Amino acid sequence: MSRLSIILFFVLLGLVSWYLLEGFETRFWIALIPFLFAVQIFLNDLLEIYVISRLRRNMFNLLIAPGTVAHELSHLIAAMLTGCEIKRVNLFRPDSRTGSLGYVEYAPGRDEFEFLRNLIVAFAPFFGCGILLILLLNVSSAITGENLLDFGIMDVENSFSMIIKNFLNQFNYLDTYPALLLIIYLQLCLGFGSAPSSQDFRVSGRSLRRRWISVMLLLLVIISIVMIGEYAHLLGDYGIQLSGAVRTGLRFSVIVLSISILFIVLSIPFIVVLIKFSEIGVVGKIITLAVSLIALILTNSMVISVCVFLLLLLLIRYQRVFLKPG
Repeated sequence: MSRLSIILFFVLLGLVSWYLLEGFETRFWIALIPFLFAVQIFLNDLLEIYVISRLRRNMFNLLIAPGTVAHELSHLIAAMLTGCEIKRVNLFRPDSRTGSLGYVEYAPGRDEFEFLRNLIVAFAPFFGCGILLILLLNVSSAITGENLLDFGIMDVENSFSMIIKNFLNQFNYLDTYPALLLIIYLQLCLGFGSAPSSQDFRVSGRSLRRRWISVMLLLLVIISIVMIGEYAHLLGDYGIQLSGAVRTGLRFSVIVLSISILFIVLSIPFIVVLIKFSEIGVVGKIITLAVSLIALILTNSMVISVCVFLLLLLLIRYQRVFLKPG
């Protein structure tokens, strides 16, 4: 399956879910999740293509290494938990030929559950990196005094506004808590790492064609989730608890996808700055970093130091524009 076919598959899945679940309470959440996956994969792949065309890939790979390690570690844990045979593991080893940043080679077993195992392993980074991302957001929110994220957020618009507010507010506390800069960097890395790669879905796609019983089981699980959410009262207290767990899982998926998409978008200006910094000469790099460091020492302000860095970078990168003789 190509990148485009994977994105179109999720869009189609979202449309079909929206059409078939008309009148169901969980319709919005179940239909929204495939759409968000399509947006996440599209933005992640588009940004990767842009970066590769403008920046030396090795530099970019090194910068997002924490997200790559978390991504592959999630694959590894999922493969172990589902009983797969682990063959080879390398949490960070960029391969320019395949575009892979790391790998977990495993054997899912030649039985009817092969497709389900591959699917769980493919989606593992979404949950693993997502949990770490929410944890880091709440760590910084606890430091800055903002509201913590929880699974009770039902309104997507409110959750987006809260995430943006909490993320941007971190910069106001950099002078008091310089460690927040590291947390912001890790948040951006995990935003990338939480997106399942096209290769992850290709593996599941190949097993899908061979294991139709697994597909039927998956459809049965999805139908059960819908029915539990809709008719929980028929099962008494147990059904209500189960319905609550289903809704929590759906909210978790939407929140993580929303955060991941948002952080991919928020990373764009940082990547643009990185690209511009890579385009200036060695002397320009040294001057920019040295003056910014001096500004930090003199003012003890991270914000002023960052502003000095950006101003110098702009002047040096586009000196022909700013220093153009009159």
